[in-house]
Amino acid sequence: RDCLLSRGLGDVYKRQQKSATKFHSRATFTNIPRQCPPRSSSGKFCKLSPNLKAQSKGFLNNMKPSGIEWIGDIPDDWEVRKITTLLDNIGSGTTPPNNTDFYENGIIPWLNTGDLTDNYVDLIENKITEYALNQYSALKIFPKDSVVIAMYGATIGKLGILRESASTNQACCVMQCNDNLYFKFLFYSLYGYREYILTLSYGSGQPNISQKIIKDLRLPTPPLKTQ
Repeated sequence: RDCLLSRGLGDVYKRQQKSATKFHSRATFTNIPRQCPPRSSSGKFCKLSPNLKAQSKGFLNNMKPSGIEWIGDIPDDWEVRKITTLLDNIGSGTTPPNNTDFYENGIIPWLNTGDLTDNYVDLIENKITEYALNQYSALKIFPKDSVVIAMYGATIGKLGILRESASTNQACCVMQCNDNLYFKFLFYSLYGYREYILTLSYGSGQPNISQKIIKDLRLPTPPLKTQ
């Protein structure tokens, strides 16, 4: 009797399809129903079919060093690429002075690091005006599905995915993927990189990371269809 999680994982997939606004939490997987054999069958479960066993053996054998010590080996068809080679655009923004001309009746979403919750950014309360956008060249509009990381302050390392086009303040680094990188793969990669990225921070008061630190990251990247 095999110990199967496939039915529970299928339920997780269905819930993901119905609710595109949320990533699944640990609790989601903790509550997956599991089908397990009785103790008397110990040692006889979790068997792979001959075909699956052969496939998994082939996959594990076709590995190569990533060149990144803490990552280790990666599959043969993956590449380690500098993150900037996988982006159409990477940038930030600024904070206009507290002037009514720049904020009052504004309609352009203006993202702050406090809006980042390691999930989709569904609500951006702060808005700026077209006038502010025209007056400050550092203010840019980034498209939906761009990935954002906080570069300093209490939220350093926090992530988000833009649900709508938006501008940002200077504490956000925004990345727009090119055709070789799926934005959700970038999001989850940076989520997994977070502890490492924080070791690269500097500053005696509030820790900071810079756009240069992010641009210098190397990302193990599978083919697009695998992402």
